[in-house]
Amino acid sequence: MLRKNKIFITFFVILVVLIILNLFIKFMYLEKNEIKINLDVGDHIGFNIDNEELNFGTVTPGNHAIRNITLSSNRDFDVKVKIKVNKYKSWYSVSENDFVLNKGDNRTIVVRVDVPGDVNYGKYDAKLIMTFWKTI
Repeated sequence: MLRKNKIFITFFVILVVLIILNLFIKFMYLEKNEIKINLDVGDHIGFNIDNEELNFGTVTPGNHAIRNITLSSNRDFDVKVKIKVNKYKSWYSVSENDFVLNKGDNRTIVVRVDVPGDVNYGKYDAKLIMTFWKTI
């Protein structure tokens, strides 16, 4: 009987810890924004200045392109920002990642794509994924 009580108490404690951890994560996570990345690889250089997406235009193999994005905080607390790209990850770099954006601040992030010299011409679209977390 004593063994059954220990097992029950152990499972109960684990359950409570998991519930608290779930609530903690739920209230710390704020949002995820995805920005479409447009990239064409071709034999000429082309530009697209649309500001709804991250457009690199046309880049020739073996070259790079740079775009800036500005993040603004309109919250009354600091926010942790994590940035990643979902495809062609080795091609992309960001000037800052995994940082804290203080309340009321703006931060300009440089996104760079380095197109390998051996890729075929075509579209290489991806997504820039920014996740925002409330800091403790």
